[in-house]
Amino acid sequence: MHKYDVAIIGLGPAGLSLIHFLMKESFNRDVIAFEAKKYVGLNNHCAGLVSSTFIRLMWPFTRDITINSFRGFYVTTLSTNKSLHVKLNNKAYVINRVEYERKIFEKIENSITYRLREPVIDIWKNKIILRKNRSIEVKTIVISEGSTHKLRTRILGKRDKDRVYGIQEDVKTKPEYIHDFTIIFSDKYTKEFFGWLIPLSINKARIGIAGNKVSLKMLRSFEKHIVKKKLITEIVGRSKPFGGSILIKPPSKTDHVNSLIFLGDSGYHVKPLTGGGLFIHVLFSKALAKALAIAHNNEEALNLYYKETLMIRKRLYMQNIISQIIRKLSERDKAKIIEVLHQNEIFFKDYDFHEVSLLSLLANSSILLKVLTSSPLIIKEFLKSKAQ
Repeated sequence: MHKYDVAIIGLGPAGLSLIHFLMKESFNRDVIAFEAKKYVGLNNHCAGLVSSTFIRLMWPFTRDITINSFRGFYVTTLSTNKSLHVKLNNKAYVINRVEYERKIFEKIENSITYRLREPVIDIWKNKIILRKNRSIEVKTIVISEGSTHKLRTRILGKRDKDRVYGIQEDVKTKPEYIHDFTIIFSDKYTKEFFGWLIPLSINKARIGIAGNKVSLKMLRSFEKHIVKKKLITEIVGRSKPFGGSILIKPPSKTDHVNSLIFLGDSGYHVKPLTGGGLFIHVLFSKALAKALAIAHNNEEALNLYYKETLMIRKRLYMQNIISQIIRKLSERDKAKIIEVLHQNEIFFKDYDFHEVSLLSLLANSSILLKVLTSSPLIIKEFLKSKAQ
């Protein structure tokens, strides 16, 4: 039986990024990859918002896949006619994620062994179990199966309250703003609800919602409300809805166990404030590729990997604290904060690590006083989050 050095389970953005960075590190050991679906980039299920940093880091794969660019974004609720405008120091983009994955795969497919339509059934020690009682022995196994967590749950058990569910669709309409997207909070539909409006062009937009429980009927109702708010004109056409799980927890200490490494959504490598993962996947993949390339054994590789990603983990943990506070605030509290701050000029220096900009914003004593006066619950929730 041939023994592989590294096996990658799942050829989504995390698995593909890892292979790309292994190639850049001139990793010359045997790598095999498994993908349960028949094609790479088969499903579109994320909003596709990314930063300028991501575009530069993954160039040239990000060439010609940007759909629109953004100078900033608005934050509002369904219950107020005010909105908070946040300007970005560097542009954000919405990309064609399916095409992004396909472009990476085209680059790497002749450099590794891979098997499409080959779901991994189980993992036993250093063996990958496939259908029909087949198995492959591997030194290091990287699980990048996405947010399904089938293998992760089988190996580590389930993590409580780790996600919300999202559904979105592209619609024919005229957005009020072309180069700003909008985040909309509401208590009208379900717990931990938020929605988004991402302009794709002057006559097309991506509209989505997320929460503990969402439905197509709920999405349609939300669309009617943002038409009433004049954020878009009447919708005259729709694409097929798409969506999936949105993870809202930071990486845990169990994103690697023995020779198993959980990468991407499988390792909770996402921004808890937004659930976005493409950029964070790249950071963890790059660090893991470097560790695997220079280490002499698994233990050394995992130690290097953890040290290399420690600061990212700390920043995502801080995002999680802020995210918990925001989710606990009622729509009324959020509306009050927006109403007292909407005339302030707000800039985000770093689109990926929002916590830096948010904490800098609150460092302004006048702004902090306004926020705390409008919603004293913030102090209580912050102390509770720190205690946890």
